[in-house]
Parts: sequence; structure tokens; C-alpha cells
Amino acid sequence: MRCYYEEIRASTVISTYSSFLTPNSATFTRPSVVTGRYYYAVVQVSISTPGVYQFSSFSSIDTYGYFYNDTFKSIDPSSHLIAENDDDASDDKQFLISIDLQSNRRYTLVTTTHGTSVTGSIKIIAVGPAAVDMVLISAKSAVYSGSIISNILTFTRPESTSGKYYYATTPVKVATSGLYEFGSWSELDTYGCLYNGRFIPLTPSLNLIAQDNDGLDDDQFLISVHLQSNRTYTLVITTHRELTTGSFSIIAVGPDTIQFTSVATTIGTMNTFIQK
Repeated sequence: MRCYYEEIRASTVISTYSSFLTPNSATFTRPSVVTGRYYYAVVQVSISTPGVYQFSSFSSIDTYGYFYNDTFKSIDPSSHLIAENDDDASDDKQFLISIDLQSNRRYTLVTTTHGTSVTGSIKIIAVGPAAVDMVLISAKSAVYSGSIISNILTFTRPESTSGKYYYATTPVKVATSGLYEFGSWSELDTYGCLYNGRFIPLTPSLNLIAQDNDGLDDDQFLISVHLQSNRTYTLVITTHRELTTGSFSIIAVGPDTIQFTSVATTIGTMNTFIQK
């Protein structure tokens, strides 16, 4: 396999890093792609000397690279995106990203694949005026699907003084304390609330630790929150408009396993989850 480099001068420093995509890797939907789940690895990038750096892949699989200013949010993969590439590195379908970086700033490189559900090893080669520090950031994801249907179960949202909203709930547990994100995926205009412990519909502000309406595009919510292991949280999925029904999916991402549990808050609805 031929790996691509532009002209390398004597003062250029080459740094390398290897990552692996496996069936246990987290998945996301690539920016500008409507559907499909892609395994990915997240590498935090930092440099000591500003300048133009090149990041290319070396692998037997067809790779795709994304470069972010600051952090990467798999639920909102277009946020903070500053560069991407598919096949510029070589004739072997490898990515090449050339970008001007500043020192004392945090960047994120996401390595994934052109096709869905592809696994394999990927070597990252960084070329620039100084060494590049690359650290793998582990992540796991889970997807929970369910429905909100018309029944007697309604509540008034915490920020509202009136109105009745159908809802669905699911207990949430995490294996490791850390920052977790919960994003909705639905044709509904969704609204999410996360509770520390029980959710009590008659007092919807009690135990509430986070809520969101349109943190994601297309009227979807995004909740980013620090959770503790060995605790049970409750995620409430509802809608922006009153008495609205429909199906939804929740995509959760964090440093370790995320466990959802089905709860019969909606008659005739079966909620399922798929964990990566």
C-alpha cells in the first residue's frame, strides 16, 4: 500500500498512532449522511508548535477522517467540524487532512470508514513542524427506541405553567462516572428531561437535573450531563407540542456502558435498546 506525503523537509517531524475499529466500538451517523451507522475512534490532538500539519491514514480499509476544533459530539457530528476528507491520501482510499493548527488548543481527530459497519485497524500518520500528541478517547454508544402514544399518562413540562403532554420514560444506568450525552432522533418535535432518581409527574421539577428542547437540528433535544455510576436516573421523552404522539429513538454516548430499561408508561408500546 502506498502512503501519501507531500514534500517532507529535513525539519519535518513525523508522529504515528494506531487505532482499532471493532464491533464493540461506538457508532455514529457521519455528517451529511442521512442514514447508516459507522464505527469510529476519537483521538485528542495537541501540538506545541503552531503551523500546517497533515494527518493521513494507512489501512487496508476505506477510511474517512474528520477534524474538529475542540470536542467531538457524535450526536451532533457537524458541530465544531473544521475539516474532513475521504480519499486524498493515496490510491488506496485513505484520507488526508492538511490544516493550520495553533498551540495550546484542543483538537479532535475522528477516524471512521467510508462504508457502514466496517471494522479494522487504522494507523494515523501526522506530519508537521513539531511532534503531535495523540491520545485515544474511548467511547461507547447505545440506542433506545420507543413510542409515545395517546393514553391517560400526561404531565405538565417543568418549564410550563399549563398544558398536557404525553410522555415515555426509561431508567438509565452507567457503568463509569463521566460526561454522557443523550440525543433524540424522531419526526416529532421532541423535549427531554433527565432526573436524578425517580420522575414524579405531579411534581416534574423534583429531582430534575437537565432538560432540553432543540439542542440538535430538526427540533431534537440534546442533554449533556455528568452522571455517577451505581445510580439510577430517569429519562423522560416528551414533545414540544401538547398531546402529540409518535415514535422516537434516543442515542446515548459516553465513556462506558449505558443501560436502558423498558418501562410500561405507554400501553401497547415495546421499547427496545441496542448497545454497542
